[in-house]
Amino acid sequence: MNPALEPMSREAFVADITRDVPETPVYFLHSRDLNKSGPAVQDDRPMPPALAPAEFARRAAGGAVVLDARADDAYMAGHVEGALHVSLDGQYASWVGTLVRPDQPILVVAEPGREVEAVMRLARVGYDRVDGLLAGGLEAWRADGRPVRATPQQPVDGEAARGRGVIDVRRPQEWERIHLEGATLIPLAQLPARLDDLDRDREWLVVCASGYRSAIAASVLERSGFRRVVNGSGGMDAYSRRMGSTSVAPA
Repeated sequence: MNPALEPMSREAFVADITRDVPETPVYFLHSRDLNKSGPAVQDDRPMPPALAPAEFARRAAGGAVVLDARADDAYMAGHVEGALHVSLDGQYASWVGTLVRPDQPILVVAEPGREVEAVMRLARVGYDRVDGLLAGGLEAWRADGRPVRATPQQPVDGEAARGRGVIDVRRPQEWERIHLEGATLIPLAQLPARLDDLDRDREWLVVCASGYRSAIAASVLERSGFRRVVNGSGGMDAYSRRMGSTSVAPA
């Protein structure tokens, strides 16, 4: 059942296994220091408290990072304004460790039944500052009358790119194999530092290989005040399968 064990060439295997692995994330240095000093042994560490929407909002307003760990489609359909989205269904801890500092307090929005996983996977890379979970999830947030933002999605093709700027958040090796004509390459790990290079009034289509990294990137843009962001669902992989393209693809 493991897709990585399906028959394929060595090149295809390496590309598939490594394509969502980020550049060396900031948490590596944090983990190095923890490993040198030895972290506190806390087998009985309690789970972070489940917070009612009002308290969750109060802590978010105080500077905590709202981390939405739900599936991409659930996040796109509706999420807490200003949330950073990194789905548990991928390189979750690595990307949180790339985009969030270890000293920042985190508030988690998780799907029911996956709260422990969301907290545990962060703790494994030394991110222990999860200060709370949204009790009742997004449905409780909605029921409390609090604002919810949605992010549109569209399959990657020429129609999706027409009239929009395109940000490709893959790595250079992936970009060289195929990319949309006119797209701007900004690897996801570099995106927070390069936001000032982008026109905040323009509508942007964000693409990656499968849609996982572009969903993260869309949340990074929205958190920084970009109001017109579209996620390229299916990514360049789906585009390539449809078009049979292996080089620069027309937008």
